[in-house]
Order: sequence, then C-alpha cells, then structure tokens
Amino acid sequence: MDIGVLNYWPRTGIQDATLQRDIGDRLTILYYRGRIQLCVLEVFMGLHRKGVLSLEALRKPWGACGENCDVLSQRLMVFEEVHKEMEMDMKPPEQQPHPCWDRLTTIHTLEWLATMIIRECKYVNEGIEEIENSGMMRRRNEAAWQTYQTWCAGQKIKCNPEESVADGGLPDPPFFGFWLPHGLGNIPRKEKLGGLWRSMWKVL
Repeated sequence: MDIGVLNYWPRTGIQDATLQRDIGDRLTILYYRGRIQLCVLEVFMGLHRKGVLSLEALRKPWGACGENCDVLSQRLMVFEEVHKEMEMDMKPPEQQPHPCWDRLTTIHTLEWLATMIIRECKYVNEGIEEIENSGMMRRRNEAAWQTYQTWCAGQKIKCNPEESVADGGLPDPPFFGFWLPHGLGNIPRKEKLGGLWRSMWKVL
C-alpha cells in the first residue's frame, strides 16, 4: 500500500487553485515513478535481445522480495542511473521532485528486475555482466559500490525459477503508478505473450 500518496490524497480542496496544484503533483508523481520503471524495462528488453532473459520470467506473479532478490537489487543500486534517484532522499523536501518522494518506489522497481534475472537460472551472472559492460544503467558509482561490497560481502546470488512468486495470485501493486508486467500466466508465447509485449513497447 502506498502510504505516502494515500496520506497526500485527502489534501485535495474544493478551490480550483488547490485542485489544479494537487492534480499537477499527482501527474509529477506518475512521471518520476514511470521514469525509473521505463529505465528498468529498457534494461530488461536489452537483456532479452541479448538472449540473457526470456519472456517466460513474466509468467509468474511477482511478490515480496526475499534475501536472494534483495542481494541482487542492492547490486543494481550501484549504477549511476539508479544512484541519482536514491540520492534524492538526502535532499530537503523542498528540493525533492514531488511531495511524496520515497526511495522505496525505486527499490521496488529494482526488485522486479532482480526477480526476473534470478528466475533465469542459467544467466544470472551473465545478466549482471551485460548490464555493467553495456552501460545500460550508466557507469558504476564507486562510493555505492564500496558500500555494496561492505554490506553484501560473501553473499552469492542464487538462481531460482520460483523467485519471489506471489502466493494466491497477483498481489496489490507495490506503489501508485506501478505498471511493470508480471503474472501473465500460461498464455501462448508466440500468439499472445509476444504480441502483448510488442504492443506495450510501442506505447512506451
């Protein structure tokens, strides 16, 4: 449940100026949350084109991130494209992009990508190497890399085709504006899954 947005929602007043400001804030929230998701989706597609990830990883519903997923998502946080989003938390509220800025939305987005990589058992290391070598998420932030090595020293990422599968079907989205695909079920890959993916990609 997205507590930040839910707490902010009731502020909407009946005056036109207040209503316009609040609607503008909500659109800004969607923009910034969509921006990091699009970055992650492009990484997924890049790995898919390289043959490192398949669309099969999208079939099972994605739920809470476990320790294995957490280690990989921490690894993904060292890249500059993500690090700049995380650094926003250190700024005073008036310098943050919108009133409901929360680094958890970035973390959850990375957890989605980490889950999809881990589900592809044969290519966990290849996926990480491809992200780094291709510059998909820009270069590595050295300070963040040192922190990762300190916190996650000796922890290995284990492949698991059942990684972070949600029990009982699709859970609620982790935050307002989350749209990354998962839980697509057993629809035929060639006839529907690929077509669904191409349609979504054209819209984006």
